[in-house]
Amino acid sequence: MAVDRSIWRELAISPSTDEREIRRAYARRLKIVHPEDDPQGFQALRDAYEQALHRARHAAWQDLQSAAPEAGPDADLHQPVDEDQPADRGETRLDAVATDDVLAGEIARDQADRTEHQRRCDALLAALNRPTVDEESILNALIDVFHSRALGALDTHQSTEHWLGQLAAQRSPAFAVLVEPTVAFFGWDRRPVGEHWSPGLGALQHREDLDTLKRLRSPGHPAHASFVALAKPMRFKDRVAARFSPDFRKQIGDLLARIDYETPYVLNYLNPNSIAWWRQHLSRPRFGLSSLALVIIPVAICALIAAVQNGAGRSTVPPLIMIAGGLIGGLLSVLAGHYFLILPRWRLLQSGRSSDFWISCGWAVAAAGLVLLAALVPPGLSDATTGVLVVSVGLIGAALVWWAAIVLDNDGFKTRLQWLFTWPPVFLPLWIVAQSALLGRPMLWVSLWLLLLLFAMGAVHLARRASSTPQTRRTADIGLISLAATGAALALASDVLPSAPLAVAVLYLAAAGGILASAHQSLPMLRIRRWATPIGVVFLALVSFSGPDTDVQTTGSTLFVWGGAWIGGLIALTTLGDRIGLFVKKKKKPRPRSLAA
Repeated sequence: MAVDRSIWRELAISPSTDEREIRRAYARRLKIVHPEDDPQGFQALRDAYEQALHRARHAAWQDLQSAAPEAGPDADLHQPVDEDQPADRGETRLDAVATDDVLAGEIARDQADRTEHQRRCDALLAALNRPTVDEESILNALIDVFHSRALGALDTHQSTEHWLGQLAAQRSPAFAVLVEPTVAFFGWDRRPVGEHWSPGLGALQHREDLDTLKRLRSPGHPAHASFVALAKPMRFKDRVAARFSPDFRKQIGDLLARIDYETPYVLNYLNPNSIAWWRQHLSRPRFGLSSLALVIIPVAICALIAAVQNGAGRSTVPPLIMIAGGLIGGLLSVLAGHYFLILPRWRLLQSGRSSDFWISCGWAVAAAGLVLLAALVPPGLSDATTGVLVVSVGLIGAALVWWAAIVLDNDGFKTRLQWLFTWPPVFLPLWIVAQSALLGRPMLWVSLWLLLLLFAMGAVHLARRASSTPQTRRTADIGLISLAATGAALALASDVLPSAPLAVAVLYLAAAGGILASAHQSLPMLRIRRWATPIGVVFLALVSFSGPDTDVQTTGSTLFVWGGAWIGGLIALTTLGDRIGLFVKKKKKPRPRSLAA
């Protein structure tokens, strides 16, 4: 009985079996007992409501069971009531009509409350989505939602709580206005530990971010000056001051790192242009210990030379002048390396264009074109013209070396040295064979040395940039076969045509392409090329110089004719053999058997 009294005391009504009266009492009590303010009282009210409904439904079922035996076991309960009781039937019909009218009124009021609640929520969204943040209108719309009578319904209360929790979790100045009132209304920060409070998790995290922002805006915070510098537009004097303030630069870097990893929301209150400038400035390469070493080493060498010469009595230049010369030379080398090599490379990496083919590998195409152009220059030019052309080729080569140094990958010396070991079996025999064709052609000689230097710098880079798809490999191999065959044909024709310089240029390019293609060619073909090339050239040299003709130029021309044809033909045949081997291997590949077989 004590339990029964507590149920009706919680609902604030007398004991009843009327479900409508129980629901009305529960709705009235919900306006007083809020789950966010008194979770235990709300749970007790909910339990009392469910038990009262259960008792009312059980009492109605017992009444139905007690009325059934009075009609007899064989009576038809679906027959109409005896006409001898017209008064009772009329009273029942009037009660039913009255009950329907009350229920319809409650449903209408509930629907009106929900419609009004939806209108207030729409008004709040409209205030939040205005172009300019109006805190007063947002707060007034939020208070109207809090005062909505529809929040007395449990389902509306829960859905509104989730919806406002999602809005308060959004990181923008307009939605920040919702955080404190919403947290206070629903009591998300007063929930017991372990209780489900996911609707307010994002809002509570948003409040922590706002607290961080408030501390940064406080003049007493250690990072306040850094925050102000990032929040305002960058001016010229700010950029100049940043270059001469290493401590302030470190504070800016620390604050950006904290914001990125802890409170990214603060970025919404900073100036995007200032953030971009500071990030670029902080990642900019600067002079370090290596730069200092490049300055000290020339000074030390000059000082040592001056001391040795002064001790031997052979000093013609004062020691201080030599040391000053070493200091100036070291400073110039450091500045040139920093501003002409390190910074351009850094800017290229920052732009994201380092993977473009013509930017990363265009220097190789330009070097190949320079070699072919030098081979086409006619002989017999004046010394002045030849000197100008040679200097021009040297300047162009220096520009290509600078280009390659900027775009090349950071490969270690060991990796580059391993690639250098693949050169002698091809380039050394070709260099011996081509000596007679290089006589009187300094431009071609300089361009070939430039090609070797660039190849030493970027062979690994070029091999890594080469595509690995079968279609592009097939196209590259066909081009290499054509280039090597053309070089061999030009070498054979050089005995009757002035095609020796062009043959040298084409054979060098074919040799470079063959070394690059060795990264994906079969090992037997590579071994044939590496061993057969020097052996064949040595054999041809012995045959050429052991003949009856003792003229060195004629002997050298004969060696170039047959040696060039041998090297070009060997590159073409080994590449063709590799393609044939791949084709045969593909044909012999076993096909999967079908289940029917």
